[in-house]
Amino acid sequence: MANTFPDLYKDEKEATRVQRIYFEICPTLPVWHGALRNQAYESGCLGGPGHVLLTDDNSCYKTGYKGPSPWPHPYQYRHWFWSVLAFKPINESQRLRRVKAHRPVTEIHGRWFAIEWGEDSKRVIAFYPQSTAAGVLKRSIRKLLTQPDHPSYIGDAYYGRTPLRAPIHDSLLLEVPDRAWDRVVECVAREMLRPIQEQPLPAVWNMGSHLTVGIEAKAGHNWLEVENIKVPGIAELGLTEETYFGTEEEDEEDASEMRVVA
Repeated sequence: MANTFPDLYKDEKEATRVQRIYFEICPTLPVWHGALRNQAYESGCLGGPGHVLLTDDNSCYKTGYKGPSPWPHPYQYRHWFWSVLAFKPINESQRLRRVKAHRPVTEIHGRWFAIEWGEDSKRVIAFYPQSTAAGVLKRSIRKLLTQPDHPSYIGDAYYGRTPLRAPIHDSLLLEVPDRAWDRVVECVAREMLRPIQEQPLPAVWNMGSHLTVGIEAKAGHNWLEVENIKVPGIAELGLTEETYFGTEEEDEEDASEMRVVA
């Protein structure tokens, strides 16, 4: 943080202070990070086939679960990691200082080592959020552009060819002829608002049976002059699952930041 954003953090100590505040707000986050690293280190990979609910209390990471991944990937993606943890030899005084500071150490063949993050450590933490978001977008792209028999197919909307110019982060950049505009907007909105069957939700959350993500769209005749446009809603598209938006102002802000831009 200090090296990447020197204008925000004057030194590593200041960055550590801010990070500590964040972890105090989300106390189980570093526990989860540690469990992911341990799982990736023990198994050499994360993800793979299976089916799992998102839950508030995942007992796997709280009990130090080892063996096959307790967190199957919603889209069955599996990634291999080769340098999750690094081990640096230390002497007795260095060991005592690390223990006092609650920093991990381990004994290997009678010698003490400091446990540090390896080159893949940050990739481990990023794997599930990044790859799941990519899976959500690819799910919509498949329905829209690769399945001609699907009701939402628009792969021929640009004069018989695909209107897709680029997938950008969590968005689709489309070039759409005026005559195909209504059809494309409706189809894209329907697929991006459709409940995500790969990500079921616990009933106690009262947020629907599956995860849904709100959307917004911008349009214009060139990239410089695009404006927000009204997109069809759940009822207009014939979808039965409600998309969750926060009821409190701060929740609405959070939900708005997570919406997919179509």
